[in-house]
Amino acid sequence: MNSIATPRLRASGVAVGRLAVGSIVMAILIYAYVLRIAVGDGNPFDYFGYFTNQTSLIAIIVLISTGAFALTGRRAPLMLTVLRALAVSYLIVVAVIYNLLVPGTGSAPTMGEHRPS
Repeated sequence: MNSIATPRLRASGVAVGRLAVGSIVMAILIYAYVLRIAVGDGNPFDYFGYFTNQTSLIAIIVLISTGAFALTGRRAPLMLTVLRALAVSYLIVVAVIYNLLVPGTGSAPTMGEHRPS
Protein backbone atom coordinates (compact mmCIF):
# COMPACT_ATOMS: atom_id res chain seq x y z
CA MET A 1 0.00 0.00 0.00
CA ASN A 2 1.34 3.43 -0.79
CA SER A 3 1.63 6.20 1.77
CA ILE A 4 -1.42 8.09 0.44
CA ALA A 5 -3.84 5.16 0.63
CA THR A 6 -3.13 4.39 4.29
CA PRO A 7 -4.36 7.74 5.74
CA ARG A 8 -7.43 7.61 3.47
CA LEU A 9 -8.19 4.09 4.59
CA ARG A 10 -7.75 5.09 8.22
CA ALA A 11 -9.95 8.18 7.73
CA SER A 12 -12.71 6.13 6.15
CA GLY A 13 -12.50 3.65 9.03
CA VAL A 14 -12.88 6.48 11.53
CA ALA A 15 -15.80 7.87 9.50
CA VAL A 16 -17.58 4.51 9.44
CA GLY A 17 -16.91 4.11 13.17
CA ARG A 18 -18.44 7.50 13.93
CA LEU A 19 -21.50 6.70 11.81
CA ALA A 20 -21.88 3.32 13.50
CA VAL A 21 -21.52 4.65 17.06
CA GLY A 22 -23.87 7.55 16.31
CA SER A 23 -26.45 5.13 14.92
CA ILE A 24 -26.12 2.80 17.90
CA VAL A 25 -26.54 5.67 20.39
CA MET A 26 -29.60 6.84 18.44
CA ALA A 27 -31.09 3.34 18.49
CA ILE A 28 -30.53 3.06 22.26
CA LEU A 29 -32.08 6.48 22.90
CA ILE A 30 -35.12 5.62 20.77
CA TYR A 31 -35.43 2.18 22.39
CA ALA A 32 -35.37 3.69 25.89
CA TYR A 33 -38.01 6.24 24.87
CA VAL A 34 -40.22 3.49 23.42
CA LEU A 35 -39.93 1.64 26.74
CA ARG A 36 -41.12 4.80 28.52
CA ILE A 37 -44.07 5.03 26.13
CA ALA A 38 -44.90 1.38 26.80
CA VAL A 39 -45.36 2.07 30.52
CA GLY A 40 -47.53 5.12 29.83
CA ASP A 41 -44.90 7.82 30.30
CA GLY A 42 -44.36 9.08 26.77
CA ASN A 43 -44.03 12.80 27.44
CA PRO A 44 -41.07 13.85 25.25
CA PHE A 45 -40.42 16.94 27.38
CA ASP A 46 -39.82 14.75 30.42
CA TYR A 47 -37.62 12.23 28.62
CA PHE A 48 -35.57 14.64 26.53
CA GLY A 49 -35.41 17.17 29.35
CA TYR A 50 -32.70 15.17 31.09
CA PHE A 51 -29.17 16.46 30.55
CA THR A 52 -27.98 12.89 29.89
CA ASN A 53 -30.43 12.45 27.01
CA GLN A 54 -29.69 15.92 25.63
CA THR A 55 -26.00 15.07 25.71
CA SER A 56 -26.73 11.87 23.82
CA LEU A 57 -28.66 13.83 21.18
CA ILE A 58 -25.74 16.22 20.72
CA ALA A 59 -23.34 13.27 20.48
CA ILE A 60 -25.56 11.65 17.83
CA ILE A 61 -25.62 14.83 15.74
CA VAL A 62 -21.86 15.31 16.05
CA LEU A 63 -20.92 11.69 15.35
CA ILE A 64 -23.16 11.25 12.33
CA SER A 65 -22.31 14.68 10.89
CA THR A 66 -18.55 14.37 11.30
CA GLY A 67 -18.68 10.80 10.02
CA ALA A 68 -20.55 11.91 6.92
CA PHE A 69 -18.12 14.76 6.28
CA ALA A 70 -15.12 12.46 6.70
CA LEU A 71 -16.64 9.76 4.50
CA THR A 72 -17.15 12.25 1.67
CA GLY A 73 -13.63 13.59 2.13
CA ARG A 74 -14.72 17.07 3.17
CA ARG A 75 -13.56 19.00 6.21
CA ALA A 76 -16.12 19.57 8.92
CA PRO A 77 -17.09 23.21 9.46
CA LEU A 78 -15.59 25.00 12.45
CA MET A 79 -18.96 25.14 14.20
CA LEU A 80 -19.21 21.34 14.07
CA THR A 81 -15.72 21.06 15.56
CA VAL A 82 -16.77 23.37 18.41
CA LEU A 83 -19.93 21.31 18.91
CA ARG A 84 -17.79 18.16 19.07
CA ALA A 85 -15.64 19.71 21.82
CA LEU A 86 -18.80 20.66 23.73
CA ALA A 87 -20.22 17.15 23.32
CA VAL A 88 -17.04 15.61 24.72
CA SER A 89 -17.16 18.01 27.68
CA TYR A 90 -20.81 17.20 28.34
CA LEU A 91 -20.14 13.45 28.13
CA ILE A 92 -17.32 13.78 30.66
CA VAL A 93 -19.61 15.70 33.03
CA VAL A 94 -22.32 13.03 32.67
CA ALA A 95 -19.82 10.22 33.30
CA VAL A 96 -18.26 11.89 36.33
CA ILE A 97 -21.57 12.81 37.95
CA TYR A 98 -23.14 9.43 37.27
CA ASN A 99 -20.17 7.39 38.45
CA LEU A 100 -18.89 9.50 41.33
CA LEU A 101 -21.77 11.48 42.77
CA VAL A 102 -24.81 9.28 42.13
CA PRO A 103 -23.68 5.68 42.78
CA GLY A 104 -26.16 3.50 44.57
CA THR A 105 -29.25 5.37 43.34
CA GLY A 106 -29.49 3.70 39.95
CA SER A 107 -27.59 0.93 38.29
CA ALA A 108 -24.16 2.29 39.23
CA PRO A 109 -22.54 0.28 42.02
CA THR A 110 -21.68 2.09 45.23
CA MET A 111 -18.05 2.67 46.15
CA GLY A 112 -16.49 -0.61 47.16
CA GLU A 113 -19.42 -2.71 45.94
CA HIS A 114 -18.46 -5.48 43.58
CA ARG A 115 -20.90 -7.15 41.27
CA PRO A 116 -20.63 -10.91 40.81
CA SER A 117 -19.05 -11.99 37.54
